[in-house]
Amino acid sequence: MKNILVVQSHFPPAAGSGVQRGFEFVRRLRDFGYEPIVITATEEDYKGFTSFHAPLDHSNIAKIPEGIEVYRVSSGWPMAVYTRLAKKLADWHLYYLVSLFVYPDSGIFWIWPVIRQVKRLVRDRKIDALFVTVPPFSLCILGWILKRLFRKPVIMDFRDPWAQNSYGWFPSRLTYRIVRIIERRILRDVDHLIYNTPTSRDNLLRANPDLPSAKVTCITNGYNDEDWIPVIGNNRASEDEPFTIVYAGVFYGTPELVGNRELPDGGMTSGSITVRLWRAMLRRVKNPLKLIADLRFIPPYICSEMNRRWSFKKCEFDTRTHSPEALLKAMRELFDEHPQTRNRIRLIHVGVPVSANEAYAKSLGLNGSFEARGYQSRDSAAEMVRNADALYICMADSTSNARLDAVGEKVYQYIASHRPILALVPEGDARDILKAAGTAVVCRPRDIAEIKSGILDLFEGRLKLQPNDNYIKQYSRRNLTARLAKVLDQVTSTA
Repeated sequence: MKNILVVQSHFPPAAGSGVQRGFEFVRRLRDFGYEPIVITATEEDYKGFTSFHAPLDHSNIAKIPEGIEVYRVSSGWPMAVYTRLAKKLADWHLYYLVSLFVYPDSGIFWIWPVIRQVKRLVRDRKIDALFVTVPPFSLCILGWILKRLFRKPVIMDFRDPWAQNSYGWFPSRLTYRIVRIIERRILRDVDHLIYNTPTSRDNLLRANPDLPSAKVTCITNGYNDEDWIPVIGNNRASEDEPFTIVYAGVFYGTPELVGNRELPDGGMTSGSITVRLWRAMLRRVKNPLKLIADLRFIPPYICSEMNRRWSFKKCEFDTRTHSPEALLKAMRELFDEHPQTRNRIRLIHVGVPVSANEAYAKSLGLNGSFEARGYQSRDSAAEMVRNADALYICMADSTSNARLDAVGEKVYQYIASHRPILALVPEGDARDILKAAGTAVVCRPRDIAEIKSGILDLFEGRLKLQPNDNYIKQYSRRNLTARLAKVLDQVTSTA
């Protein structure tokens, strides 16, 4: 059996979507002739104010196969110092300064400790290949260094693209250009690249025409065969129970976003900094203490302006579409037009709660129709998904109609459950998968009329969705690990 060294910063007890992909590969690689050895971060790193931060779910530790070696490598005192400084700057609304000087992320403090651990393992064990999964994007640099130092085959697994990321944010245009140079060098030197959506792979090859297409493989995310047993039919014990629409995960946007909410109104929210300061002085001239209080907001404002003027994004996205805003609006209008549906349809959010979502639902008079259950263990969340009458999924929509390359892990879990899905997704891979699976009502993210119609069709049972099982099965974790094993066979046989 060949030994594969897996470098993954997030591993149980860390929880969240960034953990599952590599973890599920590790659980199954033995079935295909590979023994994984894992290097990951420590629990203290997950608790810090860093790019390693993650919720903890200790129940997943029991799922690590017996005998799998897991080395937990601490970032040490540099990360501890960074955590304290970054937290303080974030409290002062100056976090943009951190991104200028610590880039691509705080994972750079983990690079040297990992190199030392890899050196010990390569010395004591026969390592046939290294599998490095990113983000954090600092691990791209780590993977390249490991290749140069140890001359072992290196496979880079991109859960998200780096320079070609549709959602990508860079502190400045210069930073983006530097990232492109670094990325090209990494792509050239490592042995194989894996991307998790077809569009992200296509975008990479388009941006790097000299990169051989055979060197880049698409292996998507997927679902666990044992967790997602299809459920057919209506889950409600009686028609008197509310029709539940469940969203399991994190909302990355909030309804009716307001920029720079941390800044006061006192002459500090419009115009140049000089004009704002002058207006504040005129208003506070009779009360110098209030002027001093206003002055403390000048550094955060300057930092905000630096971010607005210098930062660079490949695409602009309306993050409000990655929130419950459109669905709650549609529910409110539906209740007004069809009073019999009021109090009979409920949206349940399973995940880290966002107070703005609850406040927005309350402002629409939907107090009893929106419920935030908070973070749940993976098994509990899966149970709630299986017991839902319908599932909700939404994604940020490009303001320029760019094709979206991201596909959330929940897309695969949802289609595996066979539950009806209300999907508010733009053009892209996620929309293609949901349509092909045959389990979703797919709506445009901002089309309230279309969303209302979808809710009503699901509530009244007028739609007869036909799951395409042959299509869905290709996304099982076992089938995806088999594809990874073929890549490992190819890379290790030519080493």
